[in-house]
Amino acid sequence: MENKKQGFLGAYKCLVLFAVMMVVAFVVTMFKPKAETYVAQADGFVGYVKVQVSIVNGEITAVQILESTESAGIADPALEQIPAAIVAAQSTDVDVVAGCSFASRAIMAAVDDCLVQAGLKEAPEETEAPTVAEGAWQAGTYTATAQGMGKVTVTVTIDENGVITEILLDTPGETPGLGDKGAQKVADSILTAQSTDVDVASGATMSSKAVINAVNDCLTQAASGSGSGAASGGNYKAGTYTATAQGMGKVTVTVTIDENGVITEILLDTPGETPGLGDKGAQKVADSIMTAQSTDVDVASGATMSSKAVINAVADCLAQAQ
Repeated sequence: MENKKQGFLGAYKCLVLFAVMMVVAFVVTMFKPKAETYVAQADGFVGYVKVQVSIVNGEITAVQILESTESAGIADPALEQIPAAIVAAQSTDVDVVAGCSFASRAIMAAVDDCLVQAGLKEAPEETEAPTVAEGAWQAGTYTATAQGMGKVTVTVTIDENGVITEILLDTPGETPGLGDKGAQKVADSILTAQSTDVDVASGATMSSKAVINAVNDCLTQAASGSGSGAASGGNYKAGTYTATAQGMGKVTVTVTIDENGVITEILLDTPGETPGLGDKGAQKVADSIMTAQSTDVDVASGATMSSKAVINAVADCLAQAQ
């Protein structure tokens, strides 16, 4: 009888222990942070890359390639390496994979889109055209370049009535059949609206924004009658100008121009850029602008967003100086 009692107690203890373990497991499952997932895609070289990003408590826990129409074999190293690099860095400000720069940047751009959706990053701001009354643009032909997937150059013609009559595009680096068509669609919309306040083309966000920004540059020239999209000595008023643009964080530049209209100094404040990568890339671009006396310079490898922020902020300063 005693043995049966002990057996019963043993079984009861096991049952209680099992129940406790189940309750603990349930509580852990209930209160364990759940991953939120976001999906986005961006243009590559011959196609696009679609990604899914998992985020837990503001941390990137996984980047998965859902679909890619990039060249099989050529883009594979980027598809394999960039997601892991982004998770490790907790940032898209990582080095591109040699030989797969377009696919690398497409992944980064798609992940950036996901981070914007998650509220972890601000959407890149488009530059704004100067406020000028309708028909007040000065007649002439103006050219400017902006960064899309590659360099996007636009040539804007304005007639004697201040009306935009033609927008010609040169988009050698945009995705054939996708980015280039999106860029043309946006150019046509600007021509119809006589304004850059138009929607971007679906699936061609970077190409669209490049057209908008380059046309804005041309309209800035047309507002002052400078007739050139590049910064050159003598075109700007002497003074010190400050502007801010969005990189990984806020990038503030202070541009000094001498009495001859020459850019003599560009100071940077880059508290939100990746130490040793984004901040160095930003400085490299600033140095290039100083040397070229123009914002038509290449972005720094592995620091695309930081580079573009410097270029956009300096362009803003130069617009102030006109």
